[in-house]
Parts: sequence; structure tokens; C-alpha cells
Amino acid sequence: MRRGDLGLGAAATLALGVPFLLIEVAQRSFPTTTMAALRVLLAAVTLGALLLASQRARTDVLRLVTTRPVAAAAVALHAALLPNLLIGVGERHVPTGPTAILLCLTPVWIAIASAFLANGDPVDLRHGGALVAAAIGVTLVCGASAPTEAWGWFLLPLTASASYAVASLVVRHRLSDFHPLAVTAVEMTLAAVPLLAAVALMPGPAVTVDETFPLAVVALVLAGVGCSGLGWLANTALAQRVGAVRSSVVSYTAVVLSVVLGVVVLGEPLTPQTVTGSVVLVVSVWVFLSPRRMKERKVLELSILGFLSEEPLHAYELRKRISSLNGHAQPVSDGALTPALRRMERAGLLRASREPGSSGPPRKVFHLTDAGEDELLRRLTDPNDVDITNSSRYFTLLAFLDRLPDPELQRAVLQRRLDFLEAPGRGFFTPGAPGSRFRTGMNEMARGISMVERRWLRAAIDDLSPASSPSQ
Repeated sequence: MRRGDLGLGAAATLALGVPFLLIEVAQRSFPTTTMAALRVLLAAVTLGALLLASQRARTDVLRLVTTRPVAAAAVALHAALLPNLLIGVGERHVPTGPTAILLCLTPVWIAIASAFLANGDPVDLRHGGALVAAAIGVTLVCGASAPTEAWGWFLLPLTASASYAVASLVVRHRLSDFHPLAVTAVEMTLAAVPLLAAVALMPGPAVTVDETFPLAVVALVLAGVGCSGLGWLANTALAQRVGAVRSSVVSYTAVVLSVVLGVVVLGEPLTPQTVTGSVVLVVSVWVFLSPRRMKERKVLELSILGFLSEEPLHAYELRKRISSLNGHAQPVSDGALTPALRRMERAGLLRASREPGSSGPPRKVFHLTDAGEDELLRRLTDPNDVDITNSSRYFTLLAFLDRLPDPELQRAVLQRRLDFLEAPGRGFFTPGAPGSRFRTGMNEMARGISMVERRWLRAAIDDLSPASSPSQ
């Protein structure tokens, strides 16, 4: 992840880790509904003040409530209203450790849901294994047990984790083109209205004033301004930038923060089991957040540069064309395409503009800059050896080779591929090696494909040679 993303992740960790302590303290003087309502109201006021400094965010607030009201309401319900109530009630019956464990299931719910979404965030075997290992680490860190009679209350934080997952997916797949401040401000404002109405209708005192009241107020303000306000803003921005699954992994690191607060503030013992679980947790998160192999990134970037050199495109059409080029076996998701577009835009290779859609709101259209054109020509002119020898990378290169203006440069690339195919000793298996009829069939198909490709390459190279040009 980039440095800025790591900073957002650290802020989101605070937003998810500190509230366990603050909610417990605040509920000594405030009923759960009152605590949730005031916490969300403080967040809405804080974010509203920040809106005064951002013209783009204010514009996006109006655009969000007029074009995506259902998505905005869904995020308010699942990120602010429900979790605050569920966690608040749950913490009155379930210890903090088990609550943290269940909330850390959020990335798992997102990963499962993403598997059924056409544009979901990809989770491969390595990332899936990291999720399992992280869950083991969480179990070791927060291995606290609860009394048997309290087991039914475990459904509350479990439901809260699923609610957070829904909110993250909606932000990622429906609201990623809105300013995160606009999304979070609207979300907290919409959630505050029903919560305040519930407090007004609630029987009994809305607050208990005793010796713990001042500390409870401080905890409530910190939870509202710092966690639900600024912290959740960081979490929303992170979800838009790196994807729903990866952004939600900060819930694991939040558990480590909770343990540290327990040791430092509450004097809880630091056991070997806690240390072991923390190490497993941190390593698992590092593996999960580590980027994909660079070669996959370069293939995707080449496809983006190539298609945008033909005409400006919005992300949806660009994803369709790249998926068509790659074939059904290697579809590209928004979870891979969106970060690549942002990365290339920051590097000056692309620029984006808002253009009217055929129906609906304006769309973000990407254009290739002069620097992007130069980068495309550089990659086509001087591909590395793997671009020539790896079939999928080579065919991506071949798809845009006509963007090279010089036939001699085109011919040089094709000649390198032909030299590779004609190198002795190539093939799946050496002649005479023992194998089944299927292994023999693999060799026959490979030889046939290679023969056809070599024949085409020789013809193309001849056509591009100076002696074959019309001027000759």
C-alpha cells in the first residue's frame, strides 16, 4: 500500500480500536440509544464543519443525495445506525474480547460477498489464507470466554460485523466516485435523525448524572468526533482507494490496539498467548495487504494505456474491453482497475474529465496524456524478455503493437518473439519422456499452435521489411 493509504489505515485502526474502551466508559452515564445518537450527532457536526473547507465535497453532497439516495441511506443504516446500537447493547452482556473477534469477521463477509459480485474485489488463495491466519491470530489475542447464559448476545456483534461489510461494499461499488467527506457527512447526518427521534420517544432518563458523568462525557466526545467522525472518514476514503476487503482488514489491527489499551489503561495482563496472537495477526495483515506481483500490474497498465490511446473511455467500458482482451479466464475487476487508474492518473499518464452520460449522472472519462502516450510507446518499443516469452503478456503487447508508428520497430518486436519460439529445446516435455496420452496430446497441441504462430510471424515480418514496402 502507498504511504497515504497506510496513514488512512492507521486512522481507521484508531476509529475501530478505541471505541471498545470509550463505549464502555460512556455507557456508565448514557443509555445505549442516547450514547449512539449523541455519538453520531457529534460526528455529523464535525464532518459538517469540515465541509466548509471543501467546495468539491459540498458539491458531492448535493449530487449524492439527488442521484444515489438509496445507497446513501444504506450506508447510513449499515455503517452508523445499526452497528452503534448493536455494539452498545452487546457490550453490556458480552466481554470486549469476544466482541472484537466477531467484529473482525467483517473482511470475511466482504470476501464471501465479493465472490458473487461481477466487479468484486479479487481474493486469491494467498489472500484467503491470510484471512484464515488472521482469524486465528484474533482468536489467540481475544480468547476471552463468556458465561454460557451470555452466548445469545453474541449475535449482536456478529450482526454488526455483517452490517459493516454491507456498508463497505456499498461504498466501494456504488459511492467510490464521490468525495469521502461527502459520503461520511451524509451517512452520519441520515443516521442521526432516527437515533435522536428514538431518544425523544425513549421512556426514562436520557442520562445519569453521577461521579462518572464527566469521564463519560469525555469518552462520548472522543468517540463521536474522533472515531465516528474523523476515523470513519479515513475508513471511507480507504475503502474507496484500496477496496472493501483490504480496507476492512484494519479491524484486525484494531484488536491489537484494544489489547494495548487494555494493558496500559485497564491493567490487563499481557500473556504469551496474547503476544503470539498479535504476531500472527500483524504478519497475516502484512501478507494480505502486500501488492500483487508487479508483472500483473504491468500487464493491466499496458492494456489501459493501449485502449485509451485509441479513444477516451469511462471505467466501465474500459473494464469490458480489457476483460474481452484477457478472456474469461482472466477478467479484470473494479478492485484491480480502479486503483490502477488512480495510480496512473497521479503519475500523469492519464487525466480524467466529467462528461454527460447517455442516461443518468455525468461519468468520469479517462484520457491518455502526452506522458501516457510516451510511456505506451516506450513499453511497446522495448519490452522486457518476459513480455516476449510469456504468452498472455505477449498477446497483450501484440494487441497494441500497431500503435507503434515505425514498421521497423514493430518488426523488431515480432522477430524477438519468433527467435524465442524457434529456440531449440522448447516445449512442455522433452521428446521421449514418459507420459500419458494426455501429455502427448499437450505436446501435439503446443507444436500445432507454435507452428501456426511462427508461420504468421514470418509473414508479418516479411510484410514489414523495407524490401516489401510500396516505396521499394
